[in-house]
Order: sequence, then structure tokens, then C-alpha cells
Amino acid sequence: MVQSIPKPLSLEEFLDWYPDGHGRFELRNGVVIEIQPIGPHEQVGGQLATNLGVEIRRLKLPYFIPRQCIVKPINSE
Repeated sequence: MVQSIPKPLSLEEFLDWYPDGHGRFELRNGVVIEIQPIGPHEQVGGQLATNLGVEIRRLKLPYFIPRQCIVKPINSE
């Protein structure tokens, strides 16, 4: 049996596909990868959110830290 390899997704295609409220996914080199929020990743995320939240409050900025978001690196297509 020959299995076809789908073409890599663009960021726009990934955003259109992303299932709202059903898991966590990353787009790596055009491939969708399901991720599990465990261990060190959660610790790093929690520490970043805490530190950013403290600064936002200190500077009285109208921002907040979402639990989930999509980040596009500056130098990416």
C-alpha cells in the first residue's frame, strides 16, 4: 500500500484547521504535532506567565496573559 504524504501546512491553513478546545498542537516545519502540557514545559510556561503578569500589573498596562495562544516567530514564513 502506498501512502501519500500531505503537503506541509502554512500558518494560515494551520489556524483554519486548529480545533478549538480539543487539545494542543504545534506547527513544526509544516507538520501538525499534538503536544502534551506536562513537566518542564508547564513549569517554564507558569514562570513566564507569573513574571510577565507581575510586570504588567506594576506598569499598569492593559494586557493579560492568555492560557493558550499561537505564537509566530518573527523570522518565519
